[in-house]
Amino acid sequence: MRTKQKMRLAAAVLLAAGCIGNSRAQPTQGSTAPAGAPTGAWKLSQIGNLARLPGMKADHKDLLAKQGFFLVPQDPQPPKGKTRRSGEGRADGGRTQATHLFHVYERNDYVRFPSFITVDLAIDTTHAFFDAVLRDVEQYQLAPMLGRALKAMLAEAEKVRAGATTDDGRAAAKRMATFWAVAARLLDAKAAIPAALRDDTGNVVKAVEAAQGPLPVEITRAPFDVTQTRPRGHYTRSQGLECFFRGMSWLGMAAFAVEGGKPDVEGAALLARAWLGSKAGREGLGRVLKLTAFFAGGADATGLDQVAEVLKRVLPDAERATADQLVAVDVKARFQKELIAALVAPRIGATLTERNVRVLGRRAFEDAVAMQGLIPPLMKVADRANLADVVSASMGARAAASVMGSEVAKGALLAGVPAGARGLFEAGVGEGRKSLAAVDGERWSQDAYHGSLHALRTLLDPLAGKVPPLLATEAWRLRALQAFASGWAELRHDTILYGEQESAECDAEDLEPPPCWVEPVPELYRRLASMARMLEKRLREAGVNPELKPEAKPRGPDGELDPTEMRKPPAEKTKMLLTFLDTLAESAELELAGRKFDEKRRNWLTTIGGHVEWTLTVFANSDQMNDRDSDMAVAADVFTWRPTEQVLEVAVARPDLIYAVIPSPKGPVLARGAVMSYRELMHPAAERLTDEAWRKMIALGKEPQRPAWVAPLYAAPVGPVKFNTTQGRCGPMSGAFIECL
Repeated sequence: MRTKQKMRLAAAVLLAAGCIGNSRAQPTQGSTAPAGAPTGAWKLSQIGNLARLPGMKADHKDLLAKQGFFLVPQDPQPPKGKTRRSGEGRADGGRTQATHLFHVYERNDYVRFPSFITVDLAIDTTHAFFDAVLRDVEQYQLAPMLGRALKAMLAEAEKVRAGATTDDGRAAAKRMATFWAVAARLLDAKAAIPAALRDDTGNVVKAVEAAQGPLPVEITRAPFDVTQTRPRGHYTRSQGLECFFRGMSWLGMAAFAVEGGKPDVEGAALLARAWLGSKAGREGLGRVLKLTAFFAGGADATGLDQVAEVLKRVLPDAERATADQLVAVDVKARFQKELIAALVAPRIGATLTERNVRVLGRRAFEDAVAMQGLIPPLMKVADRANLADVVSASMGARAAASVMGSEVAKGALLAGVPAGARGLFEAGVGEGRKSLAAVDGERWSQDAYHGSLHALRTLLDPLAGKVPPLLATEAWRLRALQAFASGWAELRHDTILYGEQESAECDAEDLEPPPCWVEPVPELYRRLASMARMLEKRLREAGVNPELKPEAKPRGPDGELDPTEMRKPPAEKTKMLLTFLDTLAESAELELAGRKFDEKRRNWLTTIGGHVEWTLTVFANSDQMNDRDSDMAVAADVFTWRPTEQVLEVAVARPDLIYAVIPSPKGPVLARGAVMSYRELMHPAAERLTDEAWRKMIALGKEPQRPAWVAPLYAAPVGPVKFNTTQGRCGPMSGAFIECL
């Protein structure tokens, strides 16, 4: 089928497919439940479709009766020969386990089983949007822009070096010219480098590309963690993105202290001199910083613009200053004094706690700033506690949720640290909460990271007003914490380059659709949509055309089109996400108000799996789910423990399943949904996990167990749904063929 035909058919299914909504029934007098929902304890005898899960055991039923839901891992893959595999009777090579949340919903549609549409689906789809738009902007806007700016800065720095006459002037100017040369060569292996700088540049570039240190040439006097230059996240998708990651890491991490034991005042002065002397370089770097700030906020270090202002107070003609002038003792002393008075210390002291200068500094996320209060107690107990447990508790998702106000998370955090030190950790959480309480409310809408975090925060607070009984239990608050943790891990994955680290289917004839229910947290969906709208608005205002689509280029002797033919501009991706999130928000609000879904909404919800599959395919700039995007599992390192050269990795594995009691026109029924599976592990810093390495661990069965704090929510796999009929679709509907569900 031709690509454009596929697109039209895929669009048609999003408008024409079907799910039955919640009918208005008379709730029990005094109940706050939506129509058809049970009140108090859940009576299994009233649930109409339990027989469709013949694998349910006593523990499943106990959890269902007690709290109205339970979570389970997916069933193991059937033994070889017991299921179809790629090339064995399925033209699409169907999977035996779900690797994306949408696979579960497509399977539900196929076997006509009720769907419980979780917040996880909205969070994961928004993560894919965030990652896709950032990736497009980086690859097609930022990388070329940065390359031009670095070329101009290197030319200016080389001019200053060539004019130096004293030994001190020549040495300092060469060091700073090499700094720019390294950045240029990391970004572009073919970047022209002056002959005098090639040896030092080549040696440093080799060390950075190997992600192993120390650096063979002293360019910065401050520590530089070379292991963090290993491309991770979406930056392993292409050589160009790998180069962008390394170049930006160099510019973001290389620090020039202006106070303390190893100040580098002359380095800061020479950087500012190049900034002042090169208009093209100055404007290009400023634009890169501005655009990246839309995604991750401003830098947690003084930038060259502010340093240049200080330098001009010391030397009014600083844009023409020579290296010899800038290294002069009296100029350095006056410049240092002015810098110390003008600059502020970084908010996150990962590399330096002193005032320092960076070209494109890493970003201080508000949750990371707040979590710093947990570092002192961590350091006190690390040598007499299980290191992996205490670091995971104090620097992972539990800590982030704790400082953001979750009492459930704080309880889980304190349970993971030594009993004798819990008072210290509780005090650290208190400090973090004070830090966040002092944050201006506008901060949460200033960039996509904090907008997303603000949305996730809704999962940590008890829902106000009347809520369905399912969401009113302590068990559900723990399940909401799990969703927050997974979303937080994905958010850190998307922004791994920027965050300062503490150390289509056409439709077939529809059968009568089963009931479905959207997890009723409308504020979460609204806030995620607000973040996406804000991001597109700021990109437009900055001159980035979100409707611009690169031209397709033929490849291969048969004239096959490059996948860029399917590349949708950011504006179209934004529109798809907003349609998805707004529909979920409206559906949740209708449920809370006890109102019926109309036919159009029922049709949309029943094929939500296919809708999300097509959305993620578009985000991936393809006409089908490619190998790189066919698995949702991702990992990100969020904290470095230097004594043992280990990092804390937070990750999302393959989907888990949730079975929950939902209302239907005929009374309560059991529904199935998909949830993200949050994981934590300590890992060698020299081998910081890429997504590919993490997925390999999962494939080999070497991933860590789920955190102990989510254990109360889980039971053993429940087995596949028993079905009497199936719903066919004309398109691939990849989740339909997962025979374990």
